[in-house]
Amino acid sequence: MIKRSFFVFFLLVVMYSFVPKLNLEDAEQYPFQINSVKAQQFIYYAKDENVIVGSSLSARLAMDSLPGFYNLSFSGLGVSDGLNILMANNRHPRNLLVEMNYIFRPQSETFLSYINSPVLSLLKRHITSMQDRFQPIGTVGETIIRYLKGNDAMKLEFADKADTTAVLRRLENQVELSSEVPDGQFLNERFTYLKQKIAELEAEGVHVIFFEMPVHPTLCNSPRAKVVRYLFFRHFPPQQYQYIDLPDCNGYLTTDGLHLSVKEAVSYTSYMKKKMLPLLSS
Repeated sequence: MIKRSFFVFFLLVVMYSFVPKLNLEDAEQYPFQINSVKAQQFIYYAKDENVIVGSSLSARLAMDSLPGFYNLSFSGLGVSDGLNILMANNRHPRNLLVEMNYIFRPQSETFLSYINSPVLSLLKRHITSMQDRFQPIGTVGETIIRYLKGNDAMKLEFADKADTTAVLRRLENQVELSSEVPDGQFLNERFTYLKQKIAELEAEGVHVIFFEMPVHPTLCNSPRAKVVRYLFFRHFPPQQYQYIDLPDCNGYLTTDGLHLSVKEAVSYTSYMKKKMLPLLSS
């Protein structure tokens, strides 16, 4: 009875993938699934010659204005996770843009073991309905969420209410955290790891460009930001590597001190594109 029930359930899931009206590509219910969908889309479908790796800060870039780029920036994760996915799947983009802000965040073994699982990856590559974006529970949840949130205009209006009194407490917490500089040995380990990954990718012909997402002015010049910036220039000298200059942080509003609002993310993406195009390897 149990085997029969399982077979019926599996059959329904497979059949589900052939019903286009129910397959909402954006059916992610929580950050882990959002990240999983993004990673799987890259592994199974993306042919982009340019890739961006970073944290949730870079995840807000307006990718519609960056054709030919894939954004492997993940919420709650960091640069290491995007680099690991590239290496594990033997992907060598022509240009790789590396976010500098959260370099000290170690890779998530849980996330990467799930994404890079040999068995799951093989099944999901050949059985589309098993991919996270086609999960029935996810599509139903997304439909409900869309109904409760209303139209896109309402969501944009909410997202653009940046730096208001409601988020000052979050900013204060971020200022406190940014005043603390990570242990020297830890930072050395992180940059040693990054240098190793960058060297491996460069050996495959990948052209690397570094960039820093604008944050609240107080955080932009925090002790932690200054140390990280210094270490980048030390380990990846500007004479040998290319950087997209950090714009004046006073010109951007954030929703919590770190993350740009929708409108500001569009503005920075435009700036980034202008500065980046002359640096790209053709």
